[in-house]
Amino acid sequence: MRFKTLAWDSSHATWLVERARGSIHPADLYSARFFVGISLKNASFSNRWIEAVLRDVVRLMGSVTFSIVDGPYFTSAYHEVPASEYEAVRTRLERIRGQAYARVSASRRLVACRSDIVDWSELASCVGPEIVGEIKSAFSRRGRFYKAVVAQTESAKVMRMVGSPESYCSFLLNELPTLIHIYYRLYPGWIDVYPGPSSPLVWEIDALRFRKELPLITAMAEANPPLTHAEVEVVRRRTRDRVAAGRR
Repeated sequence: MRFKTLAWDSSHATWLVERARGSIHPADLYSARFFVGISLKNASFSNRWIEAVLRDVVRLMGSVTFSIVDGPYFTSAYHEVPASEYEAVRTRLERIRGQAYARVSASRRLVACRSDIVDWSELASCVGPEIVGEIKSAFSRRGRFYKAVVAQTESAKVMRMVGSPESYCSFLLNELPTLIHIYYRLYPGWIDVYPGPSSPLVWEIDALRFRKELPLITAMAEANPPLTHAEVEVVRRRTRDRVAAGRR
């Protein structure tokens, strides 16, 4: 898939901003609203990363909303983990969720940025049943959409984060309706920020490639601004020091 890309650097991080539809310009970043969905099992969401994003959002004169993506992990664990082990797994996930929330809260206290935290459960509770139903129906027909979901489960990085192809399918099908709601109903036009690339499946949806299998969701994507994804990587301290020295 061909993307329109934009590189933007600061003393804190490098940003690779992408769109599958339409053009993208530096002005699109300024005064923008950003969304950060923090995955429980992705160690890249460190204090340094969160603080770098906050500092850059201040520089861009924007605002940012955080959400700890916890529900899909609990759901996939409930279906995949033996009943005798589920409470232990749930306790561990709750601890990780608390740690993630604490990191975001501490960083928000440190950096004066327009920001807030929204519970993932609050976002998920607003998803229309028609979105959930269309995704489940398309997956059950085992057509192009089904193959795209299965193809994404083959990623080695995914397996390290979630565990098994079956578990990841459960995770993805639980997460996807809320992402669709966020991108096309709740926060259309916002910039999605992540310490890595966006989901290939999400890009295919935004590129309108499942028109026959996901007609409602495709119509939502088509009626709204294209998805904008920013892959943000924290600048290493030595690199940042060299940059700062060069500016003096």
